[in-house]
Amino acid sequence: MLVYQTSVLGSIPSLCKLYIIQNTSSLVVKCLPSKQTSWVRFPACVKIQINTNRYKYKINIKLFILYFIMSTRGYFGYIIGRKKRMMLVDYDANLLWQILVREIYVLVKHFGSVEYLKKAFEKIKIVKNKPNKKQIEKAKYFADLNIGWRNIDNWCSLLKYCQSSFINLLECEFVLNEDEHSKLGYIFLLDFNNNTLQFNHISSDGKITKIAIATIDEIMKFEDMPIKTYTEIIVEMKNNFHKYDEEMLKIENEIIKLDFSRENAKKQNDVNIEEKINKLIDENKWKKKELIMNQRTFYYRLKALNLIEE
Repeated sequence: MLVYQTSVLGSIPSLCKLYIIQNTSSLVVKCLPSKQTSWVRFPACVKIQINTNRYKYKINIKLFILYFIMSTRGYFGYIIGRKKRMMLVDYDANLLWQILVREIYVLVKHFGSVEYLKKAFEKIKIVKNKPNKKQIEKAKYFADLNIGWRNIDNWCSLLKYCQSSFINLLECEFVLNEDEHSKLGYIFLLDFNNNTLQFNHISSDGKITKIAIATIDEIMKFEDMPIKTYTEIIVEMKNNFHKYDEEMLKIENEIIKLDFSRENAKKQNDVNIEEKINKLIDENKWKKKELIMNQRTFYYRLKALNLIEE
């Protein structure tokens, strides 16, 4: 086994030690951003992305180069009267203004007025206990693909793709409300009390930097706004999910069948058959990973909002 200490692009905290350990069949990455240790194993000779609590890493095995990108966390939410709802955004919170201004534009067009949009927001429920089957079925379109909606038992994973999206929050009608005293990073607030949008940054020392502010009336006059309607965005999202879910179910069922055949081969001490089945199982597991990577939920939303041009 060979150990490579990688070349690093970017500023790395002194406590952060990063290593790539490669053998013929797999890659192990060890990340020590603080006191926590993360070991992640992937097939070698492929581009992969690894996330820890604080940092995001992109690795190209062939070049043994580790790209370091500081993840940008934050919060987004809305206020109606005295009711304030804020939800955590794990990554790309610096894009909240570009994303949510466009989503609000789409939403006002869909509901016809700010007043009707506010009534839609009032229907969103705060979630606390574990989601039940009915709630999981309704919110499955927004679930963490790495876990799979059928295996999810917590709201954080179930509402992963509600992060950074008012459209998704309104569609599922659930919000995971965060503690008001924990807000740091980029903060986007839709204030229905004065019909304004505010985008600020709060540093660890409590310093507030005002980045952008606008009224809803002002953003409705902005140029280069999305052409797709709310309905078109939701239908496209759900259709993409159903295609993905159907293919994922086929792969998972195939793995179950292969696993059953492997157990029979073990009982019969048929080593050759067992090795062939193991290879087929590994191939199907890799198909699962590829399917998840190709789903690109966040990318398609940016594209729908005219934030990406092809």
